[in-house]
Amino acid sequence: MGSSPIAALSRVVTRHGPGRVRSLRKDETMVRNCFAKFATGVVVVSMRDSNKIHGITVNCFTTVSLNPPLVLVSIDRQARAHGLLAGQSFTINVLTGDQAQLAVHFSGHPQDNLAIVWLPGYFVPRLAGALAHLECQPWDAYDVADHTLYVGLVSACAYRSGASALGFFESRYVQIAEDNEGGRSNERCCDSD
Repeated sequence: MGSSPIAALSRVVTRHGPGRVRSLRKDETMVRNCFAKFATGVVVVSMRDSNKIHGITVNCFTTVSLNPPLVLVSIDRQARAHGLLAGQSFTINVLTGDQAQLAVHFSGHPQDNLAIVWLPGYFVPRLAGALAHLECQPWDAYDVADHTLYVGLVSACAYRSGASALGFFESRYVQIAEDNEGGRSNERCCDSD
């Protein structure tokens, strides 16, 4: 009889790994700590529910394809925003290094006296001051374990230079400095027209 890939990997890691390597099945903390060693960017995914705008902080965002321009976000099925994304347009707001309060707010920890400014978009509003935004139409969705991977077709996007990016490393927010002399501002890279 065959065994699951995780069980097989767990046996291999336990048998052959040095130092702190232990069984993956028994030590979720070890896996979480390894994941935390991978630095990511931080985005807020904005979406509509009737006439209300919602957002969720996500650090599992990636580009999928340039032609066609596709992006992917991974959303926990327990998140309130999970159901709002199904089959709906959304905007990826890439946060600047000074927007950590927005990241905390949209991660389910409302910040008192935080001014949230939404700007109009083609499909879904975007956050003012973001480093970049990508407006997306739904392309596909994939259920994987306790998350859904939402793939969006980028229909409009813009960016600005001269600001640091917000990152996430070792379970905390960090600033990632821009290494660019000069730069261009608010260039449209694609348009839905």
